[in-house]
This record gives sequence, structure tokens and C-alpha cells, in this order.
Amino acid sequence: MFRRIVSLPVMLVFIFALASPQAAVADRSPGKKLVGTWEVTILSDVLPPALDTTVVHQDGTVSNWDPALGAGNGIWRRLGDSRYEVKFKTVVLFNNVFGLFPGSTLIVTAMVEVDDKGNFASGPFTADLEPEGQAIPDFSGIVNFSRMTFDD
Repeated sequence: MFRRIVSLPVMLVFIFALASPQAAVADRSPGKKLVGTWEVTILSDVLPPALDTTVVHQDGTVSNWDPALGAGNGIWRRLGDSRYEVKFKTVVLFNNVFGLFPGSTLIVTAMVEVDDKGNFASGPFTADLEPEGQAIPDFSGIVNFSRMTFDD
């Protein structure tokens, strides 16, 4: 009898945990999720077009790789039905083609909207360099995300 009484609260906690919403902020609507692996085309007002790869994780974090600048890490949050804010920082590589101070930081913030099928997202971004006064001033532009799939 005692065993049943003790196990009832444990079972209730387990049931509530399963029934409650998950902590992740990903959109559960079909086709409008940001979570996944993306090829990102960067079109800016200062630099030539570039291609990055970005992984958007379920827990609200982002991992990014730029062949010219290096790896970046960041965060993301859902702003609406299919709109998201993504922010990441990249510590600039010592041998970069842009003449940026080695070890300086590139901070990028983008507002993207995922299409209804979930395979494309696009939006404006701003990029700030710290410290300022480098070979490239702060810049902005458009990012286009294309979801990587096994059909690629």
C-alpha cells in the first residue's frame, strides 16, 4: 500500500512533464521551423556575396561557419508565426582576406522569415565590427537561408 502512495506523485510528475509544452522556442507549425542546417547566402552593401553554413539548434543556439572569417556561435528567438531573430558572434581569424584586426569580433543580427514550406528564409541583417575603425566599416544587407536536405 505504501509503495502505491509513494509512486502516485512520481507518476503525476511524469504525466505533467509529458503534457506540458517543451522549453524550446521552435515553431511547431508544419514547414515554418527555423531549426535545421542551412546554406546561407550573404549579400551586403560592402563585401562581395558570400556563402556560409549555419546550424540552428532546438535549444535556441546557433553555430555558424564562414570560410573567410571562421566559426561563430549565437542565439535565436521566435518573433512571430514564421519570423525569427538570429544573433551570432565570430572571432575573426588571424589570416583573413579582408584585412580585419585578428581577434576582433564580428557581431551579426538578422531578422528572417521562413517560407510556408520551411525550405527558405530571408531577411535583413546588420554586422558590427569591434573594435571599430577597421578596414571594413559596419555593414548591412540581406541573408538568404536555403535548408539543406538529402535531395541536394
